[in-house]
Amino acid sequence: MIEIKQIGSGDVLAAIEADTLAGADLREMTLEKADLENADLSHALLDFADLNQANLKGANLQHASLIGAHLNDADLSDADLSYAELGSDIQAHAAMLLNSKLVHANLESKHKDGFAVINKANMEGANLSHALMRNIFARLANLHQADLSHANLENAVMAGSIISRANVTDAQFKGVELETVAMGYSNFSKAQNADIPEHKANVL
Repeated sequence: MIEIKQIGSGDVLAAIEADTLAGADLREMTLEKADLENADLSHALLDFADLNQANLKGANLQHASLIGAHLNDADLSDADLSYAELGSDIQAHAAMLLNSKLVHANLESKHKDGFAVINKANMEGANLSHALMRNIFARLANLHQADLSHANLENAVMAGSIISRANVTDAQFKGVELETVAMGYSNFSKAQNADIPEHKANVL
């Protein structure tokens, strides 16, 4: 039996009949402010779960499914999200990560084909500084006002995404196609290897 407790109060939010949370079915569960620091949630099903303000620092979320999950103001610093699924072809089913903290989070893998999918995910205002995001699929993702400083987005697929008014200082954009990316008022002159289309305005 594993008890998932709330930050601060220690109230039990859920009791899981298992020895581990790896592979656990937590779909649609209300886990707001859950304390899941360093938890092994690999292969867990967290679709449409309420994880707003949850503590997921250092959590293992490899191969986890987070489609439609709400992670607004959640702390995912140092979490491993390689192979995780946060995106969706349907806007309403993509994960919500407004103002979430993903400092040093890993959204990639040592393997060439290992990457997270965050298509259409809403990460407005998220702190992704130093995040590892090589090869991720981030089509139509919202990264407006996100902190991407020092993040590695090499070869990320970001068609149609919004990176306006974002902090891209020393972010690595090698191999990223920016033709259809909204880049307004983000200082891409401070980014690394960003191939800025000539017609883009207000990005320097």
